[in-house]
Amino acid sequence: MEKKFSFFPGKISVVFRKGPRGYLRQDPSDAAKLLKDNSSLQDKSAPLKEDTVKQNALTVIRQRGGDVSDRTEVLGEYILQFGKYKGKSFRWLLENYVGYTVYLLKHREKEEAAGVCTTEGHKKASLLSFVDYARSFEEIISLLRFQSEKPTSQAASEDNQLVGFGTRAKSTWQELGLMLVVPHQQRDQQLKHLRPQTPDVVSTGVGRPRVIVGTNGQYYIFSSRLRCRTCQRVWFADSPRWLDKLPKRFANMVPAFLTYKKAICKSVLHELRRTGKSPTDMAKQVNELMHLKYEQAHLSYLHSIQNIWDAEAGAYGQKTLSHLVRKDVMPQSFGSYDDADGWCGVSVSAHYLTDCLIDEYQRQQSAITLLMQGTFGQVLRSDHTRKVARKVTLSSGTMSSYAVMNENWMISSWVMVQSEAEKSLEPMYQGLAKRYSDAGVEKANYHWVDRDCCAAFRIPDLHHGEHLNWDAWKTTDSIIAEATAGTLENTCASRTQYNANIVLDLFHCMRRFTRECTSEHHPLFSTFCQLLSAAFSVVDQGDLQKLKDAYQFCGIQPPTPNKTAHPRAL
Repeated sequence: MEKKFSFFPGKISVVFRKGPRGYLRQDPSDAAKLLKDNSSLQDKSAPLKEDTVKQNALTVIRQRGGDVSDRTEVLGEYILQFGKYKGKSFRWLLENYVGYTVYLLKHREKEEAAGVCTTEGHKKASLLSFVDYARSFEEIISLLRFQSEKPTSQAASEDNQLVGFGTRAKSTWQELGLMLVVPHQQRDQQLKHLRPQTPDVVSTGVGRPRVIVGTNGQYYIFSSRLRCRTCQRVWFADSPRWLDKLPKRFANMVPAFLTYKKAICKSVLHELRRTGKSPTDMAKQVNELMHLKYEQAHLSYLHSIQNIWDAEAGAYGQKTLSHLVRKDVMPQSFGSYDDADGWCGVSVSAHYLTDCLIDEYQRQQSAITLLMQGTFGQVLRSDHTRKVARKVTLSSGTMSSYAVMNENWMISSWVMVQSEAEKSLEPMYQGLAKRYSDAGVEKANYHWVDRDCCAAFRIPDLHHGEHLNWDAWKTTDSIIAEATAGTLENTCASRTQYNANIVLDLFHCMRRFTRECTSEHHPLFSTFCQLLSAAFSVVDQGDLQKLKDAYQFCGIQPPTPNKTAHPRAL
């Protein structure tokens, strides 16, 4: 037998991975999977030039005794300069991952058809060389031809064609017709199969950023882009409909109140409720804050430019060389507040704050109702005061403030009134009574008031600006006669909403006695008040002992060293 002589004993050919039927396997090999899934094993170095790659390939072929004149063999030793398999030879990629090779070839065909190329520099040269190398194999060309000529499944008739539009776009006309004629039970069963039975939600990246306006400025929230593998629907994680499906303990963790187009930080709503400002005033405050942030950033930008100019002029002891490499002398404009390519500032309207506040209340109504139950009580105490009203501008017409407290000294309601008439308090008591009814709590049985406890008396309606007239505050015989004669208009407002026992408050009862005194500077006025208090009140010995123990624990001896103690106080 004659022995065949080979001039190039080191010549290596590509060995494709094939399946049992002889077709090329397009799945990655174990070595390709390991390199694909582990980024630490991938080559992160800078790409090499085409000439350097060629010289390295020729050196490898000469060392193993290959044919340097065979262009295909030389290209097989080229090293990839792009992708996850950077650092591997062209031949290695064909032998280990034909599917990735086909993907690169198809992607290059699309770029050639469009006349563009997404890669540049040395990566582009390496990609073009690999495409040329892969197209030199008949196996790859046959695989591409087979995939391009693969017959598509067409509908056998018009009934089997897809609808192509609407909610039943993926259903055939035959299925749509059956849904119209089958009985209701079968139709419901068929509709049930069209819905996803086992939803499989996965994240497909990061969605659009949301700018959030808060009391300290603005910030951004990035939400995931979710997709259901079963029904193929796509939505964003910050969608209000999606957030409503989450448990309350998770939904409350979101720091902002999100709507479909805008978003507002919850700190703005908290500040709006805490300060009691109107939505218009709060919107002005937030917008002024946002513009202040813009002005501060603009000022910092101008200072940075001035520092660069000073450094170039040698103001800091040594001139810089930045002016030699800069083409334009004038710096770029910072832009306006609402510039889309610059600061892109946002504005908040009063209508949007109102909608957010109402929507937030509707969402938290059940929790607020439970929270407000802590301010309920069976004994109410109300009082008028002008100390707070004096701080309000007189042009508002406010005469006094009115507070209602329970037996635990917690304020149940507080309003500002412009008239001393009790009918001005009826809306407040209506709301307070509705709060009891909505919560299912029994209404108060006793109500301590500062006036109108026994007989009603009449106070005419306040004329505009009358409270500014000093004579309107004087009490004369004619005013008393007018208030106690004729049709009595002023009755206690709580009588219409509560079946409570209206009782005069103890302190206001004693006040009726003390204000009839001639002068508060009389030498016996203090003694009279002490005896009056002792006549109305009874000292609880248990509370008194606790008070003494507290004084002794704190080291207060005696409790009031500069005053004479009341004989019944100790």
